[in-house]
Amino acid sequence: MVDRLKDSLAGLEPPACVNCKVEMKWIMSTLVRQASARTVIHRFVCPGCEGVDDVETEFKRIRVLPDKLTKPRGAANAARDA
Repeated sequence: MVDRLKDSLAGLEPPACVNCKVEMKWIMSTLVRQASARTVIHRFVCPGCEGVDDVETEFKRIRVLPDKLTKPRGAANAARDA
């Protein structure tokens, strides 16, 4: 999940403050879960007037098939020893 937050921030340009016209600085990102898609809300703050702005990034859910998951070590050893 942390990788997705980093990836969504990498391609994002910081907004400009509507009051100061300077580039805002990123302070945090939050993952919001929805039924069909996920949204990451990035919060930016202006270093001059301390105004706050939010930018949303959406991405689709990824479904991992069970055969792509790893087995716990205990289960692998138990199957081999049986």
